Amino acid sequence: MQMQEWNPGLTEDQFTYVGDLEQDLISFAEIYMEKVTPRMVKVSLGLRTPELYPYTAEGILKVPQTFKKVLIHYFNERKEKIVGTEYESK
Repeated sequence: MQMQEWNPGLTEDQFTYVGDLEQDLISFAEIYMEKVTPRMVKVSLGLRTPELYPYTAEGILKVPQTFKKVLIHYFNERKEKIVGTEYESK
């Protein structure tokens, strides 16, 4: 799990955004898919077998947890900008 070909090394600072919801979500998905290759997904599925899971769970779950954390931070930040702002329908 530590070898680079099996570990995407995904970190929160790799996700940048400009404030446009659609553009930002596309950017997040592109970064994720660039780092998490189909080969890594297949290996992680194999490592989820009941015999191996207790030993591999932490490494396997680190990647989606990083992505989830980035999305939660992003949506909370957007929510703070929206709350208190009055919008008129056009």
